[in-house]
Amino acid sequence: MAVVGTSSTDAPSKDGSAAESQDGTAESKLEGKGSAATDALTVGDTGTVDDWKITVTGIDTTDTYGPEYLEEEAQGEFKVVGLEVENVGDEATLFDASALKLEDADGKKYSSQTTIGENDLFLKQINPGNKASGEAVVDVPKGTEITQVVIEDVWSFADPIVFKVEE
Repeated sequence: MAVVGTSSTDAPSKDGSAAESQDGTAESKLEGKGSAATDALTVGDTGTVDDWKITVTGIDTTDTYGPEYLEEEAQGEFKVVGLEVENVGDEATLFDASALKLEDADGKKYSSQTTIGENDLFLKQINPGNKASGEAVVDVPKGTEITQVVIEDVWSFADPIVFKVEE
């Protein structure tokens, strides 16, 4: 299953209006403060949690992950979540892709894992104003239908942001 898309509606800002990023895509300035704040975000939208501006760019499914000779085989299947992150804070900060969780329709939560890959974002230090792209990998039972991606900033007490996954 591959889920890649953009929102067909503008995501609201804190004042309820939509903000448009420099590339013309809808951007939510909402911080994850309760379900009402995060309901508008879907895969392809951008949300903010603490000092991070985060876009979930897509979700792919595969049985193996990693470079040749270090490739890992999933217990079930890997969900590979594409991410773009930007440090909007005032100092260098570690982005930890292990702070990402996937949730299915039954409310089961699946944690990301540390994997070796060219595009991993595990404990990646990013300076203020800089961006990084990469992936977080989650091993889920075969056939699991993911309904949302939950991302928190493990270095703060900020509420997580939630991206709905639409089929």
